[in-house]
Amino acid sequence: MSFVTKKVKKFEIETDFRSLILSKRERETVVEQNIQMLINGLSDHISQGTAWEQSFYASVKTQFEKRHTLSHRQLELLNKIAANYSPKALKQRAEWKLSWDSNKKEIATVCARYYHETGYYGSIAGRVLEDPDFIPSFKQYKAMCENKYAEKVLEAHFKEPSYKVGSLVSLRDRAFSLLRSKLTNDSTMVMVLRTDLPITSAAKGCKRY
Repeated sequence: MSFVTKKVKKFEIETDFRSLILSKRERETVVEQNIQMLINGLSDHISQGTAWEQSFYASVKTQFEKRHTLSHRQLELLNKIAANYSPKALKQRAEWKLSWDSNKKEIATVCARYYHETGYYGSIAGRVLEDPDFIPSFKQYKAMCENKYAEKVLEAHFKEPSYKVGSLVSLRDRAFSLLRSKLTNDSTMVMVLRTDLPITSAAKGCKRY
């Protein structure tokens, strides 16, 4: 191989190497641009997110502004949050809000009262009970109102009462022993005053009077 040929080969290798470096930098720039677009796109919607989502967004936004990079896990979570605000997701959320009616509100309230006593779904249950204008997301509603315990509670709630208001009923022995201190005499006969008390148990016969 001649001296000239060697120099040409060396030049080609160096040129290829520089191209690789340039391509890597270009790829890094594209990644940064995509992350920036993701962060910017979320800025208009993140206020609708949970407290954790808003805190996480603020944290990664600050980190990216300083370091221009995020970890794989951070990107994974950021994309997961962003998926909640895609055009399709926003459309589904709008349709869900339009479908919200008195029946769904009653179901949500019944389940919220039950879970307020048990301690599960505390934040959602609390908002349903405290804010009359609050509409849980479809995911929240499904989780709180369409599980096996909620189904038993709702069945009892909508079931026709076995005893009408004003009717006299005889207490079972266990019920009598529990209520004896509140009774004015030893009679096991009591009058039904209400049939719409909040249901606090998913056990059989959980309808309260």
